[in-house]
Amino acid sequence: MSSAVRVQLPQVEIRFYFQPDSASLMKTDLQHKVQQIKFFLNQHPNKHLKNIGYSYDHTSVNKSQKLALARAKAVQQPLIKLGIELSRLQVNRIFRENSSNVSIHRSS
Repeated sequence: MSSAVRVQLPQVEIRFYFQPDSASLMKTDLQHKVQQIKFFLNQHPNKHLKNIGYSYDHTSVNKSQKLALARAKAVQQPLIKLGIELSRLQVNRIFRENSSNVSIHRSS
């Protein structure tokens, strides 16, 4: 005899969109989506946020890496200004090296 319990953990999935080759947040995202994340984190003080920046530049892997990291940090910085502790914000970057290879890196 056995039993199993499945627990649904709270999560939030919010996507931020950027113009090509840009790491600037749009004002509507900054005002609305960042507030949604802050609300979620305040409601769940033991949760951490995994913030993933994406980028693809077929001409330069280095440029793609930097843009992915800049995008992730563009989301991270307003949250810090709103009082969210840096230790709760994990930054990752995903960039495409070419049409078939994808790399994932964690940054601190």
